[in-house]
Amino acid sequence: LSKEVANLSKENRELRLEIKELESKISPKAPKIDVSVNDIEFNSPFKPYTDTILPTKISLDDVPHYLRDYISSADIEGYNNSLPSQDELELYNIKMNFFYNHKNFSSPLTIDVINLGNVKATNMYIDIIFPNDLIVIDSNKKIEEPQNPIHPSPIELAESDLNFGGLIPKHVRDILDATSPYSGVLGATFPKIYEPIKISPINQSWSTNVTENKLTIKIKNLLHTRNMKFDDEYVIVPMKSGIFDIEIKVICEELEQPEVKIIKINVPKED
Repeated sequence: LSKEVANLSKENRELRLEIKELESKISPKAPKIDVSVNDIEFNSPFKPYTDTILPTKISLDDVPHYLRDYISSADIEGYNNSLPSQDELELYNIKMNFFYNHKNFSSPLTIDVINLGNVKATNMYIDIIFPNDLIVIDSNKKIEEPQNPIHPSPIELAESDLNFGGLIPKHVRDILDATSPYSGVLGATFPKIYEPIKISPINQSWSTNVTENKLTIKIKNLLHTRNMKFDDEYVIVPMKSGIFDIEIKVICEELEQPEVKIIKINVPKED
């Protein structure tokens, strides 16, 4: 009897081992989402924007002798009063810095999403979190150059007019300015004729959105072995050179917890 019990115990052990081996060979049914960002190539090596500096006020003593018949004290006073405050100039430099970087160094953002698993992924959320020095914006967003709050000085204007042969003595200019029907028109700010209207397509299977430099992609479902590409939605604007980390988080109904990975993007600097 003891021999039979020993044989049964041995068979049980062997059976348990076979079951474990079979279980290890069975792949669990789950999606496996891979998110990749294209190899971003910037137009040229990054060169920082040079801030505009607040000029000092001028006086009649700063006017060269050969221009004094063409510049009045009212010209000098008007120029000095038009100079912006330090806060106004700082705001201009911030806006101009972004405009300059967007114009010269921005790069299209292409994102590939593929399901490498063996079941469909449903209600998928992908968060792509960018650092503060890599700004992601809508590719259709129009970035306008900010208006420089510092106007040319009377000396610069007079020098320019002199070079082009259009310099008029101040006493003659005062008469023309007072009698011309176009007085003040050239300096007026004209309203914009139109603003481009962006019509977003209605798509129930996916959507994208950017909030606080985080790009969120929502996909209703993605079959296994299928992929989706987002290649005309957004651009990246670098604010300085360096190597930056981008965090990607993926979650869907079939995953118990978010999958997280880090990718690196290099913004080369000018030698």
